[in-house]
Amino acid sequence: MAQEPDNWTYKKAMAEIQYLRHVFFEAIPLYEEMVEKEGGELIYLARLAEMYSMSTKKMKGVEYADKVIKMKPENGEIL
Repeated sequence: MAQEPDNWTYKKAMAEIQYLRHVFFEAIPLYEEMVEKEGGELIYLARLAEMYSMSTKKMKGVEYADKVIKMKPENGEIL
């Protein structure tokens, strides 16, 4: 089923929706799971850095931002 919590496509879509709605406390665990399962995709790391920087766990945001910078992205919007 498309809406089962373990459905990967559904989880990725929910992560995106919650990020766009600024419901970061729900988006963060989904993005962290995406990083764990799919590796350090630049956009996932950048979004985690952004979301954590707006939370009480700012140092976690710095950690993710450092990972993004180390990847030397060419897209200036991500930085």
